Amino acid sequence: MKERDNFTLVELLVVIAIIAILASMLLPALNSAREKANAARCLSRLKQVGMFATQYINDQDGYFVAPDSRYIVGKSGEEVPWINIIGPYFKIPTAYEYRDRKAAFPLRCPDPRSMTESGNGTTWSYGLRSCSITPSAAFKFGNPIRTIGFHPDDAAKEWKSPSTMKFIGDSVVSPKGRTAQCNTMDDNHTNSNAKGIFIERHAGTGNMLFGDMHAAGIRGSQLEDEARSLSGWTWRDQFGIAVGAYASSLN
Repeated sequence: MKERDNFTLVELLVVIAIIAILASMLLPALNSAREKANAARCLSRLKQVGMFATQYINDQDGYFVAPDSRYIVGKSGEEVPWINIIGPYFKIPTAYEYRDRKAAFPLRCPDPRSMTESGNGTTWSYGLRSCSITPSAAFKFGNPIRTIGFHPDDAAKEWKSPSTMKFIGDSVVSPKGRTAQCNTMDDNHTNSNAKGIFIERHAGTGNMLFGDMHAAGIRGSQLEDEARSLSGWTWRDQFGIAVGAYASSLN
């Protein structure tokens, strides 16, 4: 008896259905693995940022730049993002094309989704802690960490434990924010211009560099530290929805 050489249409459809079912079962696992890989790459990059920060702080007698100005150990100037100061210091190009379009830029999250400029937030970046200090103040690292103002009315904050201080982390700036705030992470949003906020970019967590230069993934509900209680923070979840103190003014 002659054996069949061809599949029937029904058999072919059954095989296709089985393949489709297997693919649908594997897809969540693949997406989860991709999320974890992106989060790990980001965390590694934040640790690199910590190395840059440590060297800069050592070279500047314990000072680190203010979030959105050129005030460095009493020197004032044009308001610019902090990466535009740190970048040239380490010979890192900060031109728009390199900074905002290249995943290789070492001062921002390498997650491909952080390259977009659409949706809830026009610019994605690593944000330097702001609002607890004024543009004319600077971080003075030591034990404790303090903000040092160069004018009498500057805010003064103190972090007794460097390991709990939220320093630099995943952030996004909303369309209302100033240009210099594309690279900030605001811990108080009473100011209508203060829109650079922490974001849970990596499947419900965002990566954070702490004052002792260790990095870890945290949730928005873990943002509290000595300088600002959680009731003052606003952040975006993984879906871009603002959560926290002033969420209604951002959504």
